Amino acid sequence: MSLPQNILEASERLLEYHRSSKLDERTPAPAPDVRTKPAMSWLFDFADKTPLASSLIDLPTGVLPLLTHGLEALPQSMHSPPQDLRTLSTWLHMAAGNRQRVATPWGQAHTRGVASVDLAYCDEIYVAAFAIDGLEPGFYHYSPREHALRKLRDVAEALSMLRRGRPDLQFLATIPCALLVSTVFSRSSWLHGRRGYRKSVIEAGQMVANLHAVAMALGMSTHVRLRMTDSCMRELIGLPEDYDYASAEAVQSMLAWTDGAHKPLEVPPRPPPGALYTIPRPVSGKVPVPFGSIIAAHRDACAVGVAIREIHPPMTDLTPVPSSVNMQRLAVASEDVANRSLRSVLLQSQVITEFKPRPLSRNAMARIVQCAFRGGTFFPLKPEGAHVALVRPFWVMQDIVGFEPGIWWYDPVIDHWVLLNRGQYRTETGVFTRQKELLAGASAVCVMVANLRVLLGEAGPDLYRLSLLEAGVAAQRLSLAACSVGMASLTFADFADDLWRGFLGLGSTGWEPLAVCAIGGAPDIPGKTVEPMSGGSSLEFRD
Repeated sequence: MSLPQNILEASERLLEYHRSSKLDERTPAPAPDVRTKPAMSWLFDFADKTPLASSLIDLPTGVLPLLTHGLEALPQSMHSPPQDLRTLSTWLHMAAGNRQRVATPWGQAHTRGVASVDLAYCDEIYVAAFAIDGLEPGFYHYSPREHALRKLRDVAEALSMLRRGRPDLQFLATIPCALLVSTVFSRSSWLHGRRGYRKSVIEAGQMVANLHAVAMALGMSTHVRLRMTDSCMRELIGLPEDYDYASAEAVQSMLAWTDGAHKPLEVPPRPPPGALYTIPRPVSGKVPVPFGSIIAAHRDACAVGVAIREIHPPMTDLTPVPSSVNMQRLAVASEDVANRSLRSVLLQSQVITEFKPRPLSRNAMARIVQCAFRGGTFFPLKPEGAHVALVRPFWVMQDIVGFEPGIWWYDPVIDHWVLLNRGQYRTETGVFTRQKELLAGASAVCVMVANLRVLLGEAGPDLYRLSLLEAGVAAQRLSLAACSVGMASLTFADFADDLWRGFLGLGSTGWEPLAVCAIGGAPDIPGKTVEPMSGGSSLEFRD
């Protein structure tokens, strides 16, 4: 069934935005102006403050089994953790809290649980607390800088907006809490220009993956949604309809802790009458350069009339590689791959300025890739199997023991590999990603692509945003898995799009690169040793 004309026009505008935001190897690197630097985090200091717990829960489960098996990787005794402020504090701090304070060209910043090239985090997190011991029900903003929550609304207002027009979300009143992940567009555009929308949505996907991983490690059952009603979320977080660019913010996802509340709300809250009051953003006083194309792109993706509907096959089974290609399952040794706990990985957070030469075993590489692309996806994406729905990975293998150097294709739907072209491509990957020095020591480079022409033309404009979100989710899973075996990973959103398309043979197709991820040896940490990696040392296939 064809889409309505106005929806097709929105899809075409998004495709044009994507084309217009492309870069090449000659495009100058961004030079942010400190005179237009936006506020790099919100601090609602006028709102009541609730300090979070300083004593946190350990996360001892290994990353690889956690991302592979989910809650099944935990003993039953760790399921359904206490529904209290300590558990919530652990969830927030381990996934999104500040770590090491570092200097950047534009000022002081902190590392966080998500590795970032520029440390300009575009995301904010809000907490809708319904039944958390030690926390008054209400709608809060999470402040990593203070390790605290700031209350912005009462619980009735939060429930009303979250459930408005969504009968499938009536369960929210019976659970402990839900988190919202938003993006602030001016932070990303200050560093990435027109490409800021792409970067900020990918980063939101990375944060969603981190929050989901920590929730699993805590033993929580969760429901993750990559699409909410945009107008209701704008009103809930306090933006007026005519917001200015410095305040521009959009909710990208919700993670609901779905274990039944031990002490549910005693009286069902009444929805408030009329519109909610606005909440002023604590902007920096400097006026960021506005990018109307970014606001227009988001509004086209989430426009009124763009229904929230599930995405099923065949949209979730697309592939850029012909079915005639002879693909095979990679043979790996039966022994486990040694890997660190999620706690160790998340607290390690380093600034990666180079990749150290460090070969990776075939077994470890196979597990990393499976964790990233065979760990399922989130509503409204509904593939038939436990794999990503929209993005597909090409790999440029450079120093992986048991993988011949060259361009590889991995099909996450069937968990098969094929070598497309032999050769060393360190120079090309550096030029195409606009990171010659940084990628010189990378062991492998992943290019995530999506068929935007088909997805937007047949399933609607929000598939653009959903593709970027899923690329971020896969990128963060990749990073967590790589770090757990002693490697490092970085995700790049600024690269030469059409050079990558031509290199991968996609120039005449609708497939577009969305993110580039590099894996390499992590810098040595004083006083710590890297755990050994297990696995075979030669390339084999099995039927």
